[in-house]
Formats: sequence, structure tokens, C-alpha cells
Amino acid sequence: MKTFKEILLTEKFKNLFDQKDKEQYKDEVYDLLQKSYKKIGGLKGSGFKNPNDMVKNIPFWKLAFIKGVLVAVVMYKKTDFGRKLVALGAIKSENGYTKVREILQQEFKRSYMEVSHGLLGFILKEYPGLVKKYKIKTDDVARIIKKDIQKIDDYTYSRKISGENIEKRLFGTLNK
Repeated sequence: MKTFKEILLTEKFKNLFDQKDKEQYKDEVYDLLQKSYKKIGGLKGSGFKNPNDMVKNIPFWKLAFIKGVLVAVVMYKKTDFGRKLVALGAIKSENGYTKVREILQQEFKRSYMEVSHGLLGFILKEYPGLVKKYKIKTDDVARIIKKDIQKIDDYTYSRKISGENIEKRLFGTLNK
């Protein structure tokens, strides 16, 4: 079992809101996100053209460190329906995946997220109970995300991102 001191030294989150703090980590965070989204052709969507675009357009960053090394990052935007998780990345290691699990465990109840590809599979496998509790019906999605969607079933839809139709699901809690 870890001692209290070991926990303080190895398990840490930094919540970044101001531009100065983001500038310090922008290149490292951008690189981690690009590597995390590489399998699907890179990170897509507004606010992720380059590190400076990310600093300017993504208002809230949560960074996870272990022994001073960035192992996971989560990015959020503020919407009319509350805090929306818009990107998530981690190093390919048990440390990175452990931090992602910790973060996601809490995010279902304090934000909402559109998920697709590998993250969707990860969430369905890791959190079956939370998925059932926090899934959002497709009939509500277009109103929430303010985008045109194609309904696939009661909880699955597709929408265009950077010219490509991507299958997604919406989970979480609105208005937090």
C-alpha cells in the first residue's frame, strides 16, 4: 500500500484555466493528444489546429502527472448544457490508463462527453453500469450539441467532423 507521501508525490492533477499556465504545457499536451488520436487520423474539431489554437480556444485543461511526468490530459469546453469533455489523451502505459480511469469515473456525473472509436469501446467495457445510468438519448443529441446528426439507434448517431461521418454516443450529466 502506498504511503500518503508517495501518493502526494506521484499522483497529481493540475487544472488549468489561464493562458499563462496553459502556455507552459501546450506543446507537451498537444503532442500527447496527437499521439492519442493518431489511429483515427489525428485530433479533429475546433480548437485543435495547433498548440496556440488549443490555448486560445479550449478553456479548461485537466492534466495528470505521475512523478512529474504528464501521463493523461482531458480538455473541456463550456456549453449551454454545461461542461463538455472534448478531448482526452494518455500515454500508452498502465499509469496513463489508470489516470484516464480515475478521471472518467468522475466525469460521468460532472460533465458530458461525445465519444467514438477506441474511447467508446473503452468506456463500454470499463463502465457498463455508468454507461447505462448516464447515456443520453439520440433524440436529445442535436439540441444539446447543436450539430446535424444522423440517428442510428436510440443511443448512437453519426455526424460530420472535418468532412468525415463519425459514429458517436453521448454520455454524462448536463448543466454542471
